Amino acid sequence: MRLAGSLVLSLALLVACGPASTGKDAAPAAETPALMAPPADPPSIYDANGMTPAEISAKLVGTFHYADDEKSILTIKSNGEWMETYEGSQSPTATWRVFAGDEPPKDAKETFTPASRYIEVIGEAGTFYYELGVIADDDFDMFYVGRGNMLRFVRVKVPA
Repeated sequence: MRLAGSLVLSLALLVACGPASTGKDAAPAAETPALMAPPADPPSIYDANGMTPAEISAKLVGTFHYADDEKSILTIKSNGEWMETYEGSQSPTATWRVFAGDEPPKDAKETFTPASRYIEVIGEAGTFYYELGVIADDDFDMFYVGRGNMLRFVRVKVPA
């Protein structure tokens, strides 16, 4: 009986101390903020793994600078030329191509993830493989297969 009395008393106190139930005494409900409209032209960002090698190749053509050092310039041409310069001094031209991880080069000793996309760069210093990450309209990143370090490049803007 004591337990029932305690429960009734507790409920009565909760009701008495709770928020007022009348509309005129209650605080106005907080208005929910209006949702912001998305930008008119959001940047196009693509996961390289969802693209074909041909689509990637078309997006990568252009001139870029290394995100961590604007003096390091990379020019990728649609004819397969890959040119790197640093403060105007150009290294020998290499060749490049994009391939899917499930179709690796025959002579490659590296292990490739079948669902990933890669760039093969062949030059005087040897053959290098980079796994592609994100490709946007104005930048892209890739990861050196040998060590996994990320390299990010930003498209060089041509003055209007």
